[in-house]
Amino acid sequence: MAIGISAGGMSAGQLVMIPLASVLTLWFGWRTSYFWLGVGLLVLVLRSRCSSSATTPRAGSAPLRRDGHAGRRGAAGRGGKVASASGSRTRCTSRSSGS
Repeated sequence: MAIGISAGGMSAGQLVMIPLASVLTLWFGWRTSYFWLGVGLLVLVLRSRCSSSATTPRAGSAPLRRDGHAGRRGAAGRGGKVASASGSRTRCTSRSSGS
């Protein structure tokens, strides 16, 4: 199913991007259209990175429980603070947590 969704996304992207690139090239020339398509792709990739990395757990961290906290306590499992899987690893500060 995941392959079908990604293939559908690629087809939808081609349906939008090819006419957009053609129109930009005809109106502004190939250099300007290449620049703005690159800027748009960069924004899209950074936005995607920010939205996906905030929920990705660190390597070696405990799986999250339903309440959003890690499944085990501390490093040795004998009390202490509960470690958050998302932590402060992400640099995307514009994303708000809905806790």
